[in-house]
Amino acid sequence: MSNSSEKLDDVTETIDSLFSRTLDTVAPLRLRKIKENSPTPWYNEHTRALKRAARKMERSWRKTKLEVFRTAWWECTLSYRKALKLARSDYFSTLLEENKHNPRYLFNTVAKLTKNKEPTGTDYAHQHSSNDFMNYFTSKIDTVRDKIVTMQPSITVSHQI
Repeated sequence: MSNSSEKLDDVTETIDSLFSRTLDTVAPLRLRKIKENSPTPWYNEHTRALKRAARKMERSWRKTKLEVFRTAWWECTLSYRKALKLARSDYFSTLLEENKHNPRYLFNTVAKLTKNKEPTGTDYAHQHSSNDFMNYFTSKIDTVRDKIVTMQPSITVSHQI
């Protein structure tokens, strides 16, 4: 009995190693760096509690469809939004105040706040030339002139002497 179980273990090990090598060849294990979602610095316990309360009111309203819960949900959501806006504003105010002598940091922070993600030195020369610009407006002027000519009624001028 032990001989057959040893054979079975050997066969199982062989098949396991064969499948493992095949899997490693076909689909090798790749390690991924998991990016931690850092919560926003201005999101604190107070704002978290307000959001939790608003979601609780929303669930109550969705369950019962009572106007009281809808109104309470709306008020909780408004207070959460106000608190979040105030916390964010305070965070950036202190950040700017702490770094007021660092112009690079200030400009980068303002760019983040205004969501200005485009590079400032955009080169339009590759996209359009001055001739393209001139041809565009020349064709527009010609089109307008043609429309004016076709819209004018024929004026017959009779000269009497």
